[in-house]
Amino acid sequence: MKRYQLKATKRAETGTSSSRQLRQQLHVPAVLYGRDMESEQISVSQSEVLQIINTGSANALIDLSVGRKKYTTMLKDIQLHPIKRDITHIDFYVVAMDRPITTTVPISIVGEAAGVSEGGTVQYQAREIEVKCLPGDIPERIEFDVSELVIGDTRTVADLELPEDIELLTPESEVVVTVLAPRMPEEEELEDEGELPEGEEAAEEGEQEAEEEEEQE
Repeated sequence: MKRYQLKATKRAETGTSSSRQLRQQLHVPAVLYGRDMESEQISVSQSEVLQIINTGSANALIDLSVGRKKYTTMLKDIQLHPIKRDITHIDFYVVAMDRPITTTVPISIVGEAAGVSEGGTVQYQAREIEVKCLPGDIPERIEFDVSELVIGDTRTVADLELPEDIELLTPESEVVVTVLAPRMPEEEELEDEGELPEGEEAAEEGEQEAEEEEEQE
């Protein structure tokens, strides 16, 4: 996994006014924290951190320099302005390269299912998996080729191919993708016209009658 370099500056002052002033100077207020260390209030260049966010993965490793000290970090939280969507605050978490961590990795679907040409519809369910491994072993994504899937096929997390030294935490039974059969014209007409099967229609009528009786009482 590619590693990024970023310089940070210690913040002498904190608070709303100080943070606002930093953002006006195109810097982002942030906090640096981790195990066995006190948190530090810092700031980073807005353009530099945006470049990392836009080109790196969610689990990108960032070598963060604060004065003469350097920390291996990951982006733990990014806060955005509710309207402008500008970055308002960032949390950097210090990781130890020899200590496993728990994180999520996105699933990247490759190809088009063969069942689509037969009229089927691909339904994606799991978009990411939870894993535990060393920070340097975290994959950017887990690719899954669906090209050979036909109508009726279902694939679960157990079918994903994971790199070595990665512990899977997501249940293997969780469904990743299913190829559904095409809908029959009669089903589409019933839905469009709002018609219900006889059993469901009778149940609905029964509910309406019960409501009317309660109102009369």
